[in-house]
Amino acid sequence: MNFWEYKHFKDTTNSPNTAKHERACNKQEAEILALFYAGQYVSQPSIRRAYLKRYNKELQIASCSRAFSNLTDLGKIEKTDVKVMGDFGKNVFTWRKV
Repeated sequence: MNFWEYKHFKDTTNSPNTAKHERACNKQEAEILALFYAGQYVSQPSIRRAYLKRYNKELQIASCSRAFSNLTDLGKIEKTDVKVMGDFGKNVFTWRKV
């Protein structure tokens, strides 16, 4: 399945604006994927900081998690065994672009 055919938004609230949310999630995931560089290992906290810096808007933790899950399912990024210190003093996993 390609990036544009994938269902990016998981409607758990029976929203009447599913198409709008789908487009927003799709755009957000494309923006996040653009922050990955070949050979670079990145964590969700580092992507959230980079997203704020590049797009001047905050990326919510839940949105970041959804995007990482969807991009992993699509084979665009993969989770690694490498961990780094996260924002709250705990080690967090990193991902890399495939």
